[in-house]
Amino acid sequence: DTGLATATAATGVDAGQWWNIGLMYTTGPWDFSAGYFSGWNSNAGTADDTTQTKYAVSATYRVAPGWVLAGGVVMFDIENRGGTPGADNDGFMFVFSSTLTF
Repeated sequence: DTGLATATAATGVDAGQWWNIGLMYTTGPWDFSAGYFSGWNSNAGTADDTTQTKYAVSATYRVAPGWVLAGGVVMFDIENRGGTPGADNDGFMFVFSSTLTF
């Protein structure tokens, strides 16, 4: 539990655990990727654990030498933030970019 104060750790809170997996496939000027993340940590006393789940998919396209277009979406689900039942945060993030290097 690196990073936790002794007093915080004594209440039953921990730094948590997580794992993730991802993969990528490239064909021609295209790159496709997908990923999954899962994490959890204990909260003080008898409070429910906080859990996080995230899914991501993305793609990039090399338009020309030095010019790359990219886009992706992430779906996330966070339950019991801070150990508070019902303190959930669910949503989507969309990312789009155009990178020019020379």
